[in-house]
Amino acid sequence: MSRLNQISSDNYYFVGKKNLIHGLVYKTDDKKSQESFTYLLNSLETFTKLDSIHSQAFATYHIYDLVSRQNKLDIDPKEYGEKFINYALSSKNKSSLFRARAHLIKADFSWEKDSIEIVLEHYKNCINELKKIHSKEKIARIQMNIGLLYKDKTTQNDSACHYYSVSLNKFIELDKKALITINYNNQSELYKKMGDSLMAKIYLEKKGVKISKLPLKTQEIIYNNKIGSYQKNKEQDSIIKYLELLISIKDSIDYQSQQEAFIKYQTAEKEKEALVQKAKTRQITIGLTATLLLGSIIAFLVYRNTKRKQRIAEQDRELQIQKTETILKEKELETINAMVSGQEKERLRLAGELHDNLGSTLATVRMQVENLERNLDKVEDPKALLKKTNALVNEAYTKVRTISHERNSGVIAKEGLLPAIQKLARTVSSNNNLQIEVQDFGLENRISNDMEITIFRIIQELVTNIVKHAQATEASISLTQHDSELNMMIEDNGKGFKVGKLEEKDGMGLGNIERRVEHLEGSMEVDSALGRGTNISIDIPL
Repeated sequence: MSRLNQISSDNYYFVGKKNLIHGLVYKTDDKKSQESFTYLLNSLETFTKLDSIHSQAFATYHIYDLVSRQNKLDIDPKEYGEKFINYALSSKNKSSLFRARAHLIKADFSWEKDSIEIVLEHYKNCINELKKIHSKEKIARIQMNIGLLYKDKTTQNDSACHYYSVSLNKFIELDKKALITINYNNQSELYKKMGDSLMAKIYLEKKGVKISKLPLKTQEIIYNNKIGSYQKNKEQDSIIKYLELLISIKDSIDYQSQQEAFIKYQTAEKEKEALVQKAKTRQITIGLTATLLLGSIIAFLVYRNTKRKQRIAEQDRELQIQKTETILKEKELETINAMVSGQEKERLRLAGELHDNLGSTLATVRMQVENLERNLDKVEDPKALLKKTNALVNEAYTKVRTISHERNSGVIAKEGLLPAIQKLARTVSSNNNLQIEVQDFGLENRISNDMEITIFRIIQELVTNIVKHAQATEASISLTQHDSELNMMIEDNGKGFKVGKLEEKDGMGLGNIERRVEHLEGSMEVDSALGRGTNISIDIPL
């Protein structure tokens, strides 16, 4: 299938992707959270203008993930979390990763205000979605969160210990040293809660990854835990060592806060400069207004003349569309008549086969059976007569199978739906500035004539829409037949439309097409946006 490009929208989409990549790179650096937020927000605004819903959701999730982990950004993550949940759990979205993230966010929202049963239900839904994509690490993270929930919110220490152990085994299997270290720290806090200071110390001293490689906030939590454990055991040297490390971490966190405050200050200064520049620009604009007024009058006269020419061109275009519609209707009638004629010929052929071949054989069988019935006592060798009668019955059976095989073997596989669509494409291409390409895969066997007619009408209606509304120069029709399904892809490089307002466009006929597809127990998906053309995918069971 040829690739249909829209240069302006593609460039704009590239800008959104570039900002998104920068935001994700800076997101991994705790010291650049403000830069990450700025880039991610810019990418979200770009994808929103392009009406690219999936990309909007992707950017929204990473903004939520960033601001929920960076308290110093002073931004409420709930707004972004709820937007992502609404997208991920909608009926149109089928991404298990998105749905898993949505359930995890719901668990975060429910942690403080709802019961443990509600939080556990969200975690359970999250794990079920992750199992569909075999994401072992993410499942283990959720299981560690469940252990943390049992530790902090209940007295069910055995349940907490179970989930910590299950997640730890998976982290060890996947060689995730940083997560192993965090798990050890969580288990140490659990044993400290249970009053077992010895086990708490053992888990604190287990080897995973260097604590210095973990995020600053995580380092602070682990060092505080170590200091508390050593204070109980009165190990002064260890207490002093980790107090010094803790002070260093706090200094780093304070430095990061100062850096972020400085960035905010610089941003505010730039906004002030922009306001001053805007005021100067306004003064210049006022000075040019008088000059532009005269130019506006001239432009209005030119515009009115241009509109008149456009109306004439539009009338010509409408006439051309009407002419094309007439040709399409004529081709539809020709195709339907040809299919009906073919069906009638097939029926006549079958009737002749049954009469000429099978009829005479069955008549002979009937005569011999009647003769045997009347003269059963007089026949010298009834077994020979029965054997002969049985041979005739077998012959009739063989002829029935032969006729059935010829009817269903696809001897006219190259006639019917595909040639009709190819003829339609040639007709439209020769009467418009639109070139239509037809591709087929696996169409070796004919399907029922009724279904062929319905599918042809669907494709014809979609082609009519392209001619009337899309203003496209290229289009493609792809038909792929699997064992039990026929897939159709109709794509154009036209002006596109907003899919969300599909029901308001009464003239496009997409609702009628969707009802035809549903009548065939199929499904239809429409992917389109302003300036990026349209792609319609239809799957019909055979």
